[in-house]
Amino acid sequence: MTKISLAQQIEEVERELKLRESVFQSHGRTGGMRSSAAEFHIARMKAVLTTLRWLQAHEATIRTAVAQSKSDSQR
Repeated sequence: MTKISLAQQIEEVERELKLRESVFQSHGRTGGMRSSAAEFHIARMKAVLTTLRWLQAHEATIRTAVAQSKSDSQR
């Protein structure tokens, strides 16, 4: 499996979110999806984006903690 960086994942989620917002707006006009359902799907994708951005902001700390944990368990 190809490694995909956090920055690339964030870019993809941002792209997907814009696409969903556009599609859901057109579905709302044509009656294809209830607006509450569309808003829920968009909210879920925004939560994914928030989580990825949080991970990116704390990546160094997380990596340090994992490395320390591995080091401690090898003693």
